[in-house]
Amino acid sequence: MSSTEADCTQEPAYIVKSASESEEERKRLDELHVAFARYFGGKLSLAPIDDVHPRKILDIGCGSGAWAIQAATQFPDAEVFAVDIAPLPQRKIPKNLTFRLVDLAKELDFDKDSFDVVHLRLVMLHIPHGGSAVRRTAELVKPGGLLIINDIDLASMLHTGGPATVQAISRTMEVFKSREADSEIGRKLGDILTCTGYFKDIHVRKATVPLSGIGAGE
Repeated sequence: MSSTEADCTQEPAYIVKSASESEEERKRLDELHVAFARYFGGKLSLAPIDDVHPRKILDIGCGSGAWAIQAATQFPDAEVFAVDIAPLPQRKIPKNLTFRLVDLAKELDFDKDSFDVVHLRLVMLHIPHGGSAVRRTAELVKPGGLLIINDIDLASMLHTGGPATVQAISRTMEVFKSREADSEIGRKLGDILTCTGYFKDIHVRKATVPLSGIGAGE
């Protein structure tokens, strides 16, 4: 088999098209960021980012780059890195924002204890062996810094959704399992972080959000 044929048989990194490949996906991710920001009262997170006076920020699995762009704009004196397994879509970015192609499923090419803030949003459920990825990510945070992870537990929708939702979520969970990813990692993050031993304070906040965007602006 030639190398070209081998590449064609590899499983794609994204289940759907990435933001760099699809304008529709870029818009979806940008709208998702707006929804999160509204929930956070216009802030980057409910975590006290301002209190750590960040000089170095890392956004892992940056997608469309929306969170990283807001972080770089909000903290113009900070060095902001945005990383993803797919390229960043063409868009205007602040001068203090640097993008790198990075595969979180592998070792991260950053020094340990080097970031004041490390952020991941809806990333870990996609990563094979997510618990190990959480530990690798935790190593990057400086003492006194913040690791911010927003993720979901797809299994919770099996108990709250209608028949169509249950069917769709069940199929999605099968796909994640075939990729050795944990679609229920959202509810396990607190325990995983505790076991790393890296953090003195771990705060877990659970929220129930609608699957549909209908009524989001009301």
